[in-house]
Amino acid sequence: MPTGQPASATTSPLTPAAQDVSLFIVLVILIRSFGPFPWQPPPAEFMLTLAFFIHIGVSLYLGIVGSLRTATWLLLIATWAGSELIQFAGYVSPWSIIWQASIPGIGTRVDWHSASNLSWLLGTWPSSIPVIVLLGFDLAVMHYPAWRRRSFWLFALMIAGAGFFTVTLVWLLSGPPPPAGAERPFYAPHLIPPLHWLPFFGIARALPGALAGVTGVFAAMLVPLIWPWVRADILRTSSMRWAWRLSCTVLAITLLVLVFLGFHGPDGTDLIFLRIGTAYYFAFFLLIPFILLRLSRRPAGRPF
Repeated sequence: MPTGQPASATTSPLTPAAQDVSLFIVLVILIRSFGPFPWQPPPAEFMLTLAFFIHIGVSLYLGIVGSLRTATWLLLIATWAGSELIQFAGYVSPWSIIWQASIPGIGTRVDWHSASNLSWLLGTWPSSIPVIVLLGFDLAVMHYPAWRRRSFWLFALMIAGAGFFTVTLVWLLSGPPPPAGAERPFYAPHLIPPLHWLPFFGIARALPGALAGVTGVFAAMLVPLIWPWVRADILRTSSMRWAWRLSCTVLAITLLVLVFLGFHGPDGTDLIFLRIGTAYYFAFFLLIPFILLRLSRRPAGRPF
């Protein structure tokens, strides 16, 4: 066992599997981003966005252990949140919405019924080199203790599998560009944010008032900073591990719901589900782990 690694971090059978999956995705991204392809591949921003949130999700489940991992995590989340909040603040400013709609990577005018939805779905990624570099550092610190004990051939096999998966994915997602002039005259399409902003737009729409909505978005992006002190590594190996896995699964479903409802205005049933999803998002970070930790440490027969 590596020095400084608690026993709880190595006893869960899901730990190596979760780490290997996230590492596989990172390899796919690197091959996709830097590998030459004879055809037009889908935007790398989509894969970077997907990998970032999958890495965050795996880290939330596994927990943040060690001083070095804590440092890289705090730098990664703070840098990402800062770059996102700057763009988000400009996007929601009334005087800049129309101007930013014409800038690639900031906002896109999208007709939901048009044939060009794939280009929007692949999304945009803030071209922040520090975020990408810190993501690499955090991944390296996360995976090094496990992979230094494995054979070189296993790592080579993973690289080969990632290369095959990348080529297949690029081939499946590649397609001809949408025809020019396909927009309908006298039709005003919706102005919607990039895909990775939709959960936060859902949170903003769930809260009453513009100030509360923007404040909620800022809090939602910054709240993962507390994760090194939550001790999720204890939760996933304690007597409450099944409740913890269920909580993480519900969080993933909640984010998908917020993405879907981020398209719509806060009216009727949509508003109810937006508020439920927003409440659960913050409860996952600020309430649920501490309740489960207390329950896991409670002696049998002792009331809560």
